[in-house]
Amino acid sequence: MAFTNLQKVLINVGLQVVEKQNLSKEELIAELQDCEGLIICSATKVTADVINAAEKLQVGAGPAPAWTAWIWRQP
Repeated sequence: MAFTNLQKVLINVGLQVVEKQNLSKEELIAELQDCEGLIICSATKVTADVINAAEKLQVGAGPAPAWTAWIWRQP
């Protein structure tokens, strides 16, 4: 699966990768407080409120199963 390969690449370059499922908007905002990247699928809704609340967020997008949000941060 492409995400498994992507996860390995991100870990190999020293990033911490966290997979979260079925997050509410509030939970997603809380998780993104210290994150620099986000890869989501179409079921995860990233609104302007979410983006504005995630001050360190730099990157996002990608295909995945409908329940997945991948979040990475510097360890």
